[in-house]
Amino acid sequence: ASVGVFYKEIKNPIFTRRTEDVVYRGIPLDVLSRPENADKGTLLGLELNIEQQFVNLPQPFDGLGASLNLTFIDSEVDVFGREEDNLPFFRQPDTIGNVSLFYALGRFEARVAVSYRDAYLQGIGGDTSEDVYFDERTQVDLKVSFDATDRFSLFGELQNINDASRREYQGRPSRLYADEIYSWTALFGASYAF
Repeated sequence: ASVGVFYKEIKNPIFTRRTEDVVYRGIPLDVLSRPENADKGTLLGLELNIEQQFVNLPQPFDGLGASLNLTFIDSEVDVFGREEDNLPFFRQPDTIGNVSLFYALGRFEARVAVSYRDAYLQGIGGDTSEDVYFDERTQVDLKVSFDATDRFSLFGELQNINDASRREYQGRPSRLYADEIYSWTALFGASYAF
């Protein structure tokens, strides 16, 4: 088990500024996105971790285990032209969590993991109604590996088996900006150490 506290002060962080209904180099655009620098930002966080293998269980269940990781973050950023707004730091969710159940015994290991991430600010607009956020997301992954020898291993992974979509909203969650569904991804392979 572990507990960690962190504080970061970042000067001139880069963010994406979104401007709607603008003319750029003589071309009318619905939306113009460009990188800019903010004045400064701060992050204060708390990390909690615990991992436990249940070795006291009878065989073959003594390979079972669980791990939990939670991170809580309070952040803010000062953006030129938006000094009065209380903006969270870019791409920084307030809460991140991971829970996994695993079975590790001998040369075999299997792990199912659930990852959660809170919504976070992606792009800054002219005011809070134009700011773009990535919505909260929960993803489930599965990984299996087998060490056939001390040097040769086989592995397989299924990522996003719950088909979690990547949603963006503008200003507030009810104003859907984009909803992209990528389904699951499978990876299989082998590794050999020389």
